[in-house]
Amino acid sequence: NIFRWLGARTRAGDAVPEATHDGISINTLCKRAQGGFTLLLFEGNSEDNVELATLVANVEILSMDALAQLGQDLKMQPDAAGRVAGIGQVLLFPAGHEVQQAFGVRAQCLFLLRPDHHVALRSEPIRKGVVQRYFKQQCGMAVVDEPAPVGATLFDPLPIVVYIFFFCVLLASWLCAGMSDALPWKVALGFVLCVFIFVLWAS
Repeated sequence: NIFRWLGARTRAGDAVPEATHDGISINTLCKRAQGGFTLLLFEGNSEDNVELATLVANVEILSMDALAQLGQDLKMQPDAAGRVAGIGQVLLFPAGHEVQQAFGVRAQCLFLLRPDHHVALRSEPIRKGVVQRYFKQQCGMAVVDEPAPVGATLFDPLPIVVYIFFFCVLLASWLCAGMSDALPWKVALGFVLCVFIFVLWAS
């Protein structure tokens, strides 16, 4: 959560960040998906992958060859008109690639990019079933989805907990020290507004 607050981390719904792969921007490469989605597979840093496997249950860290095979399994063939309804392009990025920093990637993960150049899905760790479930639930496609854990909710309660804690500390000190003598109400109101804006951003 701290990294999500302070680091540059691309999430679902965000526009595709500016980054290049082999001298070509990711946004330009998205246009080569034959009208479909683009799947990005990141190998991730070795130390972060070890931490991910330690903290999350049932995680398999995939090799580059395994990632390539996963991409081929998820890629869909074009129809008679040459259009793809699902994933039309797969891009692999080894550890340390410049695109990794642009997307805020540390451990192994995947991104599914929509044809309108926005992030449809981020899965960390990589779960094949999460991608299949997205197409089934969001696109109404008849796909066989493998079992996968339910993703995190859109609302993150941790910022609210932090906000309540600091607000209670502030309120207690204000009341115990004679209210306005300890902290003028304008300063207190400004603090509350700043924290509220931070909570909206972090959540």
